[in-house]
Amino acid sequence: MLTKEEIIEETNDLLLFDFDALRAYEDAIGEITDTETHKRLIEFRRDHLSHIEELSEIVLILGGRACDRPNGRESWCESLSATLARPAEAVLHMLRATEEVLIAERATRIKKDSLEAIAQVLKRQQKDNQRHRQWFVAVDGRSQSASTAATATMADSHLNPSG
Repeated sequence: MLTKEEIIEETNDLLLFDFDALRAYEDAIGEITDTETHKRLIEFRRDHLSHIEELSEIVLILGGRACDRPNGRESWCESLSATLARPAEAVLHMLRATEEVLIAERATRIKKDSLEAIAQVLKRQQKDNQRHRQWFVAVDGRSQSASTAATATMADSHLNPSG
């Protein structure tokens, strides 16, 4: 069973992941021009802000000090800056990967018996992350379908130039 200090540490670790996600969304929001995608990213960023507030409150209730920023540690989304130089599709892939990391991290902590007291919060946050990922999967599917259709149309025009 985890001590109170270890629970605080685990919760602060999750906070760091949400801070990373928040930063990734903020960077992406500044780069994405599609209105619907932009709105979704703002909505997802708000979810991560809410996660940060909830996890911080848990740490404070347990008598700990919640981290208030990534503390200069190397971020697992450091490559986002390089990704932003690529098409919007690459940015969305990066954000999807961000959500997948958060899903895995929350799942690991939900399974720990010692974190039972905060499991409900983690499960609700997990649902947010899954909803985000589902949206990215749907968008990715549409872009792949559009790309496949465009490729098929181009191939058809080359095979049948008279139309």
